[in-house]
Amino acid sequence: MGSGPKYAQENGTITVEAARRPDGAVAIAVSDDGPGIPDKEKPIVLERFYRGDASRSTPGVGLGLSLVAAVAKQHGDVLELTDNHPGLRATLILFS
Repeated sequence: MGSGPKYAQENGTITVEAARRPDGAVAIAVSDDGPGIPDKEKPIVLERFYRGDASRSTPGVGLGLSLVAAVAKQHGDVLELTDNHPGLRATLILFS
Protein backbone atom coordinates (compact mmCIF):
# COMPACT_ATOMS: atom_id res chain seq x y z
CA MET A 1 0.00 0.00 0.00
CA GLY A 2 1.13 3.61 0.64
CA SER A 3 4.44 4.66 2.12
CA GLY A 4 3.07 6.69 5.02
CA PRO A 5 0.00 7.89 6.86
CA LYS A 6 -2.92 9.03 4.76
CA TYR A 7 -4.98 11.09 7.20
CA ALA A 8 -3.05 11.26 10.49
CA GLN A 9 0.45 12.51 11.23
CA GLU A 10 3.40 10.10 11.24
CA ASN A 11 2.96 8.23 14.55
CA GLY A 12 -0.25 10.23 14.96
CA THR A 13 -3.46 9.44 16.78
CA ILE A 14 -6.88 8.32 15.60
CA THR A 15 -9.59 8.30 18.27
CA VAL A 16 -13.00 6.62 18.18
CA GLU A 17 -15.67 7.69 20.69
CA ALA A 18 -19.30 6.75 21.18
CA ALA A 19 -21.81 8.49 23.44
CA ARG A 20 -25.55 8.84 23.93
CA ARG A 21 -26.68 12.45 23.50
CA PRO A 22 -29.32 14.14 25.67
CA ASP A 23 -31.83 13.82 22.80
CA GLY A 24 -31.39 10.02 22.82
CA ALA A 25 -29.34 9.85 19.62
CA VAL A 26 -26.03 8.00 19.59
CA ALA A 27 -22.97 9.90 18.35
CA ILE A 28 -19.98 7.96 17.01
CA ALA A 29 -16.98 10.21 16.39
CA VAL A 30 -13.71 9.41 14.62
CA SER A 31 -10.98 12.03 15.08
CA ASP A 32 -7.47 12.29 13.69
CA ASP A 33 -4.55 14.69 14.03
CA GLY A 34 -3.82 15.00 10.34
CA PRO A 35 -4.15 17.97 8.00
CA GLY A 36 -7.93 18.19 8.36
CA ILE A 37 -10.28 19.68 5.79
CA PRO A 38 -10.63 23.43 5.24
CA ASP A 39 -14.03 24.83 6.29
CA LYS A 40 -14.86 25.86 2.72
CA GLU A 41 -14.40 22.24 1.55
CA LYS A 42 -16.39 20.51 4.32
CA PRO A 43 -19.77 20.67 2.52
CA ILE A 44 -18.35 19.47 -0.81
CA VAL A 45 -16.19 16.58 0.50
CA LEU A 46 -19.46 14.72 1.04
CA GLU A 47 -20.06 14.69 -2.73
CA ARG A 48 -19.07 11.54 -4.61
CA PHE A 49 -15.62 11.56 -6.22
CA TYR A 50 -14.60 14.90 -4.71
CA ARG A 51 -10.88 15.04 -3.90
CA GLY A 52 -9.54 18.10 -2.12
CA ASP A 53 -6.25 19.62 -3.19
CA ALA A 54 -4.46 18.20 -0.14
CA SER A 55 -5.52 14.62 -0.94
CA ARG A 56 -4.93 14.52 -4.70
CA SER A 57 -1.52 12.87 -4.29
CA THR A 58 -2.81 10.05 -2.04
CA PRO A 59 -4.58 6.87 -3.15
CA GLY A 60 -8.37 6.91 -3.24
CA VAL A 61 -11.26 8.02 -5.38
CA GLY A 62 -13.23 10.27 -3.04
CA LEU A 63 -16.03 7.89 -2.07
CA GLY A 64 -15.48 7.22 1.65
CA LEU A 65 -17.15 10.23 3.29
CA SER A 66 -19.81 10.50 0.58
CA LEU A 67 -20.76 6.84 1.08
CA VAL A 68 -21.07 7.24 4.86
CA ALA A 69 -23.12 10.44 4.41
CA ALA A 70 -25.44 8.79 1.86
CA VAL A 71 -26.10 5.72 4.03
CA ALA A 72 -26.67 7.93 7.08
CA LYS A 73 -29.14 10.11 5.16
CA GLN A 74 -30.98 7.04 3.86
CA HIS A 75 -31.60 6.01 7.49
CA GLY A 76 -32.50 9.50 8.72
CA ASP A 77 -29.13 10.02 10.38
CA VAL A 78 -26.42 12.67 9.88
CA LEU A 79 -22.66 12.86 9.30
CA GLU A 80 -21.06 16.03 10.68
CA LEU A 81 -17.50 17.18 9.93
CA THR A 82 -15.76 19.53 12.37
CA ASP A 83 -12.22 20.62 13.21
CA ASN A 84 -10.24 18.52 15.67
CA HIS A 85 -7.44 21.12 16.08
CA PRO A 86 -5.40 19.64 14.42
CA GLY A 87 -7.16 17.25 12.13
CA LEU A 88 -10.72 16.26 11.37
CA ARG A 89 -13.56 14.96 13.54
CA ALA A 90 -16.27 13.03 11.69
CA THR A 91 -19.34 12.40 13.83
CA LEU A 92 -22.08 10.02 12.77
CA ILE A 93 -25.31 10.85 14.62
CA LEU A 94 -27.74 7.94 14.77
CA PHE A 95 -31.27 9.04 15.66
CA SER A 96 -32.98 5.65 15.50
